[in-house]
Amino acid sequence: PPQQLHIAYAGNNAGRSDGMAVMWHTNNATSTSVVKYGTQSGTYSSSVSGQERYYGFTYDHVAVLPNLQPSTRYYYIVGDDEAGWSQEFSFESAGSLSPNAEPWKFMLYGDMGVDNSKDTLNLVQKRFADKDLIWHV
Repeated sequence: PPQQLHIAYAGNNAGRSDGMAVMWHTNNATSTSVVKYGTQSGTYSSSVSGQERYYGFTYDHVAVLPNLQPSTRYYYIVGDDEAGWSQEFSFESAGSLSPNAEPWKFMLYGDMGVDNSKDTLNLVQKRFADKDLIWHV
């Protein structure tokens, strides 16, 4: 099954971040690399196919979700019918580039992740839930 999912804003040729790149790994090759997504949890009205590359020990997959609506919550799963699907994850797309757009807030924190790292993440998510982005380094 898919593992180690991560995402990154993806721009277009006009310099707008209206896409999202979704990356994941599998232990074996798959026939397809697909992201199913939509704006309602459990309902995936769109899908994109991506690429797979072998990097020595794992197969890395990447697919880009294009033309997303600004400041919109998207729900997604990755994988394929043969190898299986991930659990559902979500993200909020980048905000509008309009001069009237709301500012966004983020938090950057570091944690060695040796002991109790999940406790740290849970605390950060509860205490700083008003942030648009929480980045763990």
